[in-house]
Amino acid sequence: MNVTPPPPLFAWVSLLDDPDQRAFYDDLTEAVAAARAALDATEIERCLRQWRLTAESMSNAGLRDQLLES
Repeated sequence: MNVTPPPPLFAWVSLLDDPDQRAFYDDLTEAVAAARAALDATEIERCLRQWRLTAESMSNAGLRDQLLES
């Protein structure tokens, strides 16, 4: 089952496979809840930064192979 395509701001999410996309949205939901409770967007920023780096890393075939070997 495919998830809904990401909005243009999160176009990099499409670089993730379906399970990782679901994990991203779950993590983002948790980060938004934590940010709302703390009135601090740090968790949202951290979540987006880490997942964007993951998506970019996984889109690079050579790097992806190295990461998945470990």
